[in-house]
Amino acid sequence: MSEQLRLAYQELERNRQLEDEREDERKKNLSQFYQEVLTPQDTTTPVGFSQLSTLDNEVKQATTPTPLQTSSKKSLTQLSEDPEFAVRAERFLDGIGSNENIFEYLRDADYSLSSAIVRSFQTGKWTEEQKQDYNYLKEQFNNAELRGFKEKFGLVKDLAGDILLDPLNAVAALFAIPTAGTSVALAGGLSTATKVSAKALAKAKLKQAKGTALLGASEGAAWGGLHNYFMQDMDVDLGLDTEVDLRESALSGLIGGAFGGAIGGAAGMIPGGIPSGFYSKTAKKELNYANENDINVLPDTRKKQKDNYELEEFIGTSKDKVDKGFYKFIALSIGKPTTEFLKAAEKSPALQNFLRKLRYDYDAGVLKSRKEGVNKVELADGTEATQTFGEALSRRFGNAHFKLAKALNVLYRTGFRAKIIKEQNDVLKTLLRDKDMSVNKIDNFIGNQYKGFDIDVDVASAYKGVRTLLDDTYKDASGLGLFQPGTINVGGYFPRLFRYEVLLKKREKFEDILVRSGHADPINEKTAIKVKDLEGNEIFVNRLGDEGIDNDVFGVNFADEASNGRTSNIEELTAEELTRAKKLKANAIVENMLEERWTPIELRQKGRAQSSYLTPRRFTKIADDEIDEFLEDDVQNVLENYFTNISQSIERKRYFGGSLNAFSKERNKIRNELIDAGISVEDAGKIGQRLDDVFKKVTGLETYSQHKLKTTAAGRVFNDWGKLSQQMAYLPFATLSSLTEPLILLTRVGTADAPAAVVDIGKALVKEGGNVLERTLKGAIRVPSSKIGKGKFSVDLRVKTTKEAKAKGIQKGFKDLDDETWNELYSTGLALEQAVQERIEGLAGEALTGSIAKAGQQAFFKLNLLTQWTKAVQLASFTTGKRLIKQNARKLSEGNLSSRQQKYLTGQLNELGIEADDAVNWYRSSLNEAGQYDDNLARGLDGNLNIVNDSQALFYSKDFLNGANRFTKEIILNPSVAEANRPLWFSNPSFQLLVQFAGYPTVFNNTILKRFINESKTYPLQVAIPKVLPTAFLMTAVAYVGNEIRSNGKATLDYSTGAPKPEGEIIKDAVRRWGGLGPFDYLNRYLEESDRNVGQLTSFLKSIAGPLPQQGLDAVLYRKNFGEIGVTNLPLYGAYDLMFGEGTKKKLRSLARGKKEKETKFKPLRQYAKGGIVMNVPNVKNEPDEMQSRITGVPFNSTAEFMQDEEDRELKGQMKGLGLKWI
Repeated sequence: MSEQLRLAYQELERNRQLEDEREDERKKNLSQFYQEVLTPQDTTTPVGFSQLSTLDNEVKQATTPTPLQTSSKKSLTQLSEDPEFAVRAERFLDGIGSNENIFEYLRDADYSLSSAIVRSFQTGKWTEEQKQDYNYLKEQFNNAELRGFKEKFGLVKDLAGDILLDPLNAVAALFAIPTAGTSVALAGGLSTATKVSAKALAKAKLKQAKGTALLGASEGAAWGGLHNYFMQDMDVDLGLDTEVDLRESALSGLIGGAFGGAIGGAAGMIPGGIPSGFYSKTAKKELNYANENDINVLPDTRKKQKDNYELEEFIGTSKDKVDKGFYKFIALSIGKPTTEFLKAAEKSPALQNFLRKLRYDYDAGVLKSRKEGVNKVELADGTEATQTFGEALSRRFGNAHFKLAKALNVLYRTGFRAKIIKEQNDVLKTLLRDKDMSVNKIDNFIGNQYKGFDIDVDVASAYKGVRTLLDDTYKDASGLGLFQPGTINVGGYFPRLFRYEVLLKKREKFEDILVRSGHADPINEKTAIKVKDLEGNEIFVNRLGDEGIDNDVFGVNFADEASNGRTSNIEELTAEELTRAKKLKANAIVENMLEERWTPIELRQKGRAQSSYLTPRRFTKIADDEIDEFLEDDVQNVLENYFTNISQSIERKRYFGGSLNAFSKERNKIRNELIDAGISVEDAGKIGQRLDDVFKKVTGLETYSQHKLKTTAAGRVFNDWGKLSQQMAYLPFATLSSLTEPLILLTRVGTADAPAAVVDIGKALVKEGGNVLERTLKGAIRVPSSKIGKGKFSVDLRVKTTKEAKAKGIQKGFKDLDDETWNELYSTGLALEQAVQERIEGLAGEALTGSIAKAGQQAFFKLNLLTQWTKAVQLASFTTGKRLIKQNARKLSEGNLSSRQQKYLTGQLNELGIEADDAVNWYRSSLNEAGQYDDNLARGLDGNLNIVNDSQALFYSKDFLNGANRFTKEIILNPSVAEANRPLWFSNPSFQLLVQFAGYPTVFNNTILKRFINESKTYPLQVAIPKVLPTAFLMTAVAYVGNEIRSNGKATLDYSTGAPKPEGEIIKDAVRRWGGLGPFDYLNRYLEESDRNVGQLTSFLKSIAGPLPQQGLDAVLYRKNFGEIGVTNLPLYGAYDLMFGEGTKKKLRSLARGKKEKETKFKPLRQYAKGGIVMNVPNVKNEPDEMQSRITGVPFNSTAEFMQDEEDRELKGQMKGLGLKWI
């Protein structure tokens, strides 16, 4: 034990003895007091031991027979009334911009580590006056004493806030399990412990619970030492000390470690850990008896009632704060973004409606069921919907992309990426741009030429499909008021998608085109607005502060800039200055086009000069042909981009009003409801700001468009290839890991339906297998006709004409687009190429931006079959979902159900957005005359597939398919921002690499595991026993087989030692593989890293980080060189042992580290024998104990027994036991 620790312990022991003596004296005085004051007739309030033990010195002094002593210290109330203190406090708080209570502010840093850290940085920026004020206020505060109920509970309130709401304590909560839940309380109390915990430390019993004591001690040392360091740092900034004494911080760390070990050990000594209700019950009891006025000795009823009211108000307020802090922590770590607003939503119907638009299950918890009934939301356009924003977006996206794919399915394709051949692409592009062409006219030109192009039946068919889709989409958007006045996107409209890489290289040429066309002419006209004068007449006046259109759009007066400030009037410019002004404006137009290329159209403030689908086309004086080299010419690419964006804009408009400004109406309604419910204006405003943030991110308005990882070429390369390298290196077995996904279906269907679900999986695999085979065969013909290389070094072998395509035997189209089974799935936004890719991007770390990286990603996930597997399992889940809806409707229609069964079946339909009564009516109308279910009747169709029953057709296309879509997404999860099913910061480019691969586990926890637990609790006999448990066992078995495959048969052996693993660890690894550990997987990873002795901070970071940050940490910890890191990031690295033999990965890492130098054998000058018994040494007996002493002349073993050999002593004992004499 070090000298400092010994002295500290002695000091603590003295304090403990002194406290014990004071406690004995206090109890003696109180006992005397009760004997003298209380009478047998007084039965108002029985006095118990808890009252006796918690009665403080103030009560004792006020009632003891000894004369009262007047305290020289001020109370907090008196201190607040002191003129100098009040003036300095107000001046200090105003100076630092704080509106806190001065006493809470002075107390914060003493008990909150995070406050101490923040305060230590702030003090260095204070003025000398602020430092002097703070020192004075702190000194006065430290010398004051607590008197009365209000002041004492002010301390309790502040302590509760500092301890429970400290974000560092929230981090500690992640690792509370090893210490039986004591880590949370421990972290918050450590800074206090180093000051006032002497008695608690001395009394702690540290005889048991070694594990929790050690962990508590390590946490205690960290918190105690850090807190002391930052408090010293504050004193240095305030001029109270000259430097930070690290020895003092170390001593505080030792004391904190001792205190932490005591708490951890105490927690470990309690069998089963500390009871969950212990803290709340104890706290309630303490609060009930901490108020001296609760002891009804004197008739002080009014004060008692006031204190009780204040106590109840404090308890309620504190609970709200704790709840809000907890919910926010969950939302920012492992939960959904809606979780943050759960507490506030209780007081605002409008906020509940907003959250339901994001998540239909926003109010469902692990043990709390969602609100019964169908999730219905009121939209900004006044209509009602049962879908969330993400579901509606997926449905519109799927419908548009499916119709587009079907329209283009009649065209020939070429190359590896199946692009439309150039001839048909160019003809279709020309027709779509032509204002004179229409759907009704195109058939007249089939087999003939139109404006120099041959029109064949395939191009005409594609034109009609695309033109109809474009016009219908425009009508939908226009009906919502989405387009600005003057925008006409029908007829000859074809979206313009600029090729920004070409614009960047040839910007001067494009600027010249703008100047020649007149689009770069300076415009300083002011916007006139209509107002009424004093007599009521309408007049036009300039808007206040309006400095002209150019200034409003670009922030620049080009006339003023071109004339070097001589004039801002365009008419006064010289010819040379006017030319310069046009060039300046053209440059500004191109600059803002490049700046805002990643920004959604609705947020482009300066982009009015460029074309967009929401605004009237601004470059109307420039023909498409004139700027053709700057425009994307791939029809399919342009249209896919257009329908993706317009779908998002339409649904954003429907659900929230479109823009952030439009959303402010809903936000203000929420804010006003919260204020009316008693929430402060400030807190309601903060909630409103957070809602704005959620709205922008979920609806796609926040795209981080100005982030360096998007705006710079180096940033995009690092972001794209950093993510792609990790995907290709560590996800070769991604499909193997996904084998357990379809088994989740078994938890959603009845036991009798389980075989049918298995059949669905089998049929889906067969169907997708057929698709793969067909596309592979067609691709084998197309791929040789590809473009190889890039730029000057490329060789273009692509088929360009229909004649060449026919000659090479290239076949048109894909059969699945004409298959009704796939069609229903595609129309809901599932299994489409783009949708599947989006889902995979969510699993593997967000979307890539570069075309080459994107193509590489798509190829990789097709190579490891994850793309095909995802489509097949989505089809199986969709089919099962449809059957579930139909069967539930049938069972409810037939009746003969118990109330519990009826509730369960109805609840399943409600969760899928379907009213039970509507489902029953639909099912009964789907039965033919023989009482059998008829698919055509279910769809509202007759024998010729014409709609004859609108209500049936509407229910099937809307409720039925939407329900099956939701069911599928609860099986095959889709981590995405629009679905609001994971923390929003996961989509921030700064953190995507940090938490790469964390998206799927997080959504799995929020959806699948939560459902497992919730339904098992609610319906143990219907769900837990027959569905969840067997499925969990089956998933574990399948995951174990997968572990054996990926480890080359070594899953049961320890990777480091080769020794067999315990059975429990083998099972845990399998459960972990399918996600059964839930959020505790982070803890498992943390403990695994801790076993490697890498330090607590490193263990924590590696437990939450993605592979690339982990490699960075490993490079520092284990001094890995770039070669070794590069080897571990090779494509398919994770599968090398399986592909090339066991030990391949280890050998590659060894080679990357470099060859070890050969060890040179050292040969000493003289050789010595090593080991064994040395015999025949001159003048030395073979038995040393038989040597004679030079003094006595007799052997050593005859003079003392301890000098005898062990063998001799054993022999002597045996001889004595036999009655023989030892000689």
